[in-house]
Amino acid sequence: MVRVAGLVAQIRAGITERSADGRTPQEQLDFILTEIAYL
Repeated sequence: MVRVAGLVAQIRAGITERSADGRTPQEQLDFILTEIAYL
């Protein structure tokens, strides 16, 4: 949950830099939300 909160904070701060996997914070959060929908 801490990492997800960190992504939300980055999105709110307007950070759009890509991480090592090539995703922006928004793209990472979208991926997480899609994956947890199956749980």
